[in-house]
Amino acid sequence: MQNILPFQSILPTTLSLRGDLQRAGSKLVLIFEVIDSAGVLELPKAFCFDAHQVPRENELWNETCFEMFLRPQNETLYYEFNFSLKPAWNEYLFTDYRSPQPPQAANDIALKSMHWDGRLLKLELAGVNTNSNFDVSLNAVLKEKSGIKHYMALAHNGEKADFHLAKNFILKR
Repeated sequence: MQNILPFQSILPTTLSLRGDLQRAGSKLVLIFEVIDSAGVLELPKAFCFDAHQVPRENELWNETCFEMFLRPQNETLYYEFNFSLKPAWNEYLFTDYRSPQPPQAANDIALKSMHWDGRLLKLELAGVNTNSNFDVSLNAVLKEKSGIKHYMALAHNGEKADFHLAKNFILKR
């Protein structure tokens, strides 16, 4: 598991986030682990859903949202995946840095299941090109009950929190 770190914010010592992406052929398993021992986040009870039970929604990043950016190596196009504990999800395709705007929904990679046990979020995705290797960024927006937001990423290489920066896609899969 990789540590996912806040951008220039003071994270409560009782709050941490880790994540990882595992690959098996055309399938991806994405895992986020949330440690919130003081209960500063509003997290739902456990659930397990198949893809048809999880709706696609926009602007999930306005609340607590777990994200993955996936770029085929040596390409400029990339995918953004958003997952909310509502539950809800979405997938967008960008042909270049933040382009097009507004983001266009994509259907290239499918959500198969979403499982939350109160600490671990496990997402299974299918339809990945087996001939491609990927540069990956794992991110999250964690919103406290007080309204404070923490912008979390494997790397923060910009002057502001910007999950779309290619130099933040540091995980190789």
